[in-house]
Amino acid sequence: MTDAPTRTFEVRHLQLARAFLAAMAAIMITFSADHSAAVGLAVFSGFAIATSLVFFAAAWLVFAAGERAPAVLLGVVTLVTGMITGLPPLRTTTMFFVVVIVWAAASGLIELIAGLRARRTGDPYARDAILIGAVTLALAVALLLVNPAYSLEYFIKEAGASFTLTGITIGVGLFGGYAAIVAVFLGIAGFSQRRTAPAGPAQPASTPTTPTAEPGDAPVRPAGETRMTDPRPTRRDLMKPVQLLGFGFAAAAFGGLITLVSMGFFQDLDGDERMHVIVVSLIVAGIAFIATLVIIALLMLAVDPAQVVKPVDRAVLLPESEDAGDAGDADAEASDPRP
Repeated sequence: MTDAPTRTFEVRHLQLARAFLAAMAAIMITFSADHSAAVGLAVFSGFAIATSLVFFAAAWLVFAAGERAPAVLLGVVTLVTGMITGLPPLRTTTMFFVVVIVWAAASGLIELIAGLRARRTGDPYARDAILIGAVTLALAVALLLVNPAYSLEYFIKEAGASFTLTGITIGVGLFGGYAAIVAVFLGIAGFSQRRTAPAGPAQPASTPTTPTAEPGDAPVRPAGETRMTDPRPTRRDLMKPVQLLGFGFAAAAFGGLITLVSMGFFQDLDGDERMHVIVVSLIVAGIAFIATLVIIALLMLAVDPAQVVKPVDRAVLLPESEDAGDAGDADAEASDPRP
């Protein structure tokens, strides 16, 4: 039996390509003052068509025969929705919610099922697929909760102008937030080195024997007991992408709550003023969420990928010279014959 040929592209290359396209979509929506259906569908169309081409290329360049079905299905669903939204006459508010919800539900379900099936085989990328599928399904649920006909006019005294918050503005903003989350998560996942168990010859089954303690040997530890000298968790174990999302949500909640309190939301305000405070707090929360993800992600990307799986058995911020000096002092004390 011959080994499978080594592929030039891996799953992490697919993740990095998807992260780049999602980041472009998030940037376009974030820095656009117009969150209308036309702009939202134009961004979604470009994002969907480009992502579908990445899926189709990955189906043959990344995955082996028998593993291409999820990538092909995701490519087909994404391409069809991207082509539909690419027609300018169809770029309406109703079309945005219908197409994006259908795409999010279908692609999220496909990726979630593919991740669950891959998890049974021990695929190290299964967890990423499960999380992205769940986040995509969450986008579909969030858009279902938004009323497309919603409209709220409010006046900001500092700006001296009236503004209107509509359902399509909220919907496009939700898609932009989803794209930012996917970009950060897949970017981190793509740059993270995976630990795979080396394949080796099967060992014959043997009957476990109880080791015999010899004079001078260390006492035998019972199974399951751990010591301080056991292997430390790796940096990837200490900082998972899910934890980054938790930090982002915590920062968003903190920023939104501080904004509500500082603007007097819990005081006597009329309806328009109270709604203005809510809108501002949501904007601050969104900025805090995205900024936290981007800053922590950039800090993590500054770490050498080769060091990601290196066990952390010393203080991370302690210089290596001091650590080596402490180890030398400990060895000297251990070899000192004086009582």
